[in-house]
Amino acid sequence: MSTPLFLGIDIGTTSTKAVVYDPARGEVVHVASYPTPIQHPRPEWAEWDPDALWDAVVRAVREAVARVEHPARIAGLGIASVGEAGIALDARGQPLRPIIAWFDPRGEEYVGQWWRYLDTRRLYLITGHFPRSLYTAFKLLWLREHEPDIYERLARWLFVGDYIAYRMTGVMATVPTLAARSLLFDVVHRTWSSDLLKEVGLSEKHMPPVQPTTEPVGHLHPQVAEVLGLPAGIPVALGGHDHVVGMWLAGITLPGRAVDSSGTAQGIAVEIPRFVGEAGYDAQLTCYPMAVGDTYILQGGMPTAGAALQWLADLIADGNVETLLTWAQDAEPGSRGAGVIPFLRGPGPPYRRASLRGVFYQIDLAVGRAEMARALVEGLACFLTDVIRLLEQVSGVRVQEVRAIGGTNRHPFVLRVKASMVNRPVARIEIPEVVGTGAALLGGVVAGYFPNSRAALENVRPRVAALSPETAWVEVYEEVYRRHQAWMRAALTATSE
Repeated sequence: MSTPLFLGIDIGTTSTKAVVYDPARGEVVHVASYPTPIQHPRPEWAEWDPDALWDAVVRAVREAVARVEHPARIAGLGIASVGEAGIALDARGQPLRPIIAWFDPRGEEYVGQWWRYLDTRRLYLITGHFPRSLYTAFKLLWLREHEPDIYERLARWLFVGDYIAYRMTGVMATVPTLAARSLLFDVVHRTWSSDLLKEVGLSEKHMPPVQPTTEPVGHLHPQVAEVLGLPAGIPVALGGHDHVVGMWLAGITLPGRAVDSSGTAQGIAVEIPRFVGEAGYDAQLTCYPMAVGDTYILQGGMPTAGAALQWLADLIADGNVETLLTWAQDAEPGSRGAGVIPFLRGPGPPYRRASLRGVFYQIDLAVGRAEMARALVEGLACFLTDVIRLLEQVSGVRVQEVRAIGGTNRHPFVLRVKASMVNRPVARIEIPEVVGTGAALLGGVVAGYFPNSRAALENVRPRVAALSPETAWVEVYEEVYRRHQAWMRAALTATSE
């Protein structure tokens, strides 16, 4: 009998992908992608229609499966998705409204309230997070105030990946990495916090049961299997938060490794054996469960990595990021003194000032488009350096190598700048669609093909393309980083809480 195949689904901010993984070859054999359909009911608002999102999943899966000679070989599937965003369902399990995207600013008005009247230290010691508008709690508060009729009918809340799994299996459940991004989840006890749920007017009955990623959420319903072109009854795994699934596969569990996951947004993390507690609060880093097992990730990050590059490309390069990066390579290291704080949707941990936004500094008439482009890349590298140094300080992990995944890290120039700024090797992990592949491996775990998650990781044979610091750039970047730190201090001082 032929070796089974496994399917991974990655529901991202801009695209939804289906990945077919062959464990006999230890590699991805087919990938299909379809745009994640987004709508903007008002300027700055962003939503996903549940049926349109499901249609994107169906299209991507059907296209990937159509390339498989014997689709009956597909023996399991896993799902990873964006975090924070979720869907309100009624008592019949039907959507009540579109999904508010994780980066939608609705809910921002409630963040300051939580900072003022909740004990943020206690909040952190429960959730491992600080109040920020992207988290689920603030979307729920917005719904409660602005759409009370819908809120009154809310019977169950599911995260994006949970909802797709529910459409496939009829079972409602979630996993710790998604639950943790709600600001309503106790990351130490791995249960919903009844006290925090009361703050948004809900209880545990409104939230999905939480289960390990290595257990199937359910099995593919025959009617859905027919639509997708898959065998009926195969087990379905919930992989969880896309960044964390990718970090797991990229090697965050290896000693001395940090992972930089940079797509639209960015997460930078190390693995630690237990919840970091007070030290994490003082450092303003997030800490929540790993994708697999009982360990935790300690993380910094921000909402705009690739989004910042795309923004500048839209302004000066006809929307072409490759053109922008080609110009950036033509500029000298240091960008003639120009610099960028790249918080175009606000900062992330370790910076808590919600009102802080992007800053271009020391711009003069000698600065052209090449310098502007390079300054942005260098600003992203400065932020990486900030976080790596703080992760080392708090975790005690000496980062010997940064492993890079995500679309923003595909360009060698970006990695060379990052390696030179952080002054240690940055390795691009060459796995096609690392998040989707990680989800597919978890599909193999719940199907029983892999005896455990470690065996699944050992089955993958990635190519690791390591870039060392450019000696001629390192000294220049020491000064660039010092200047960047001075401007960061000035921006933080000038910005209100």
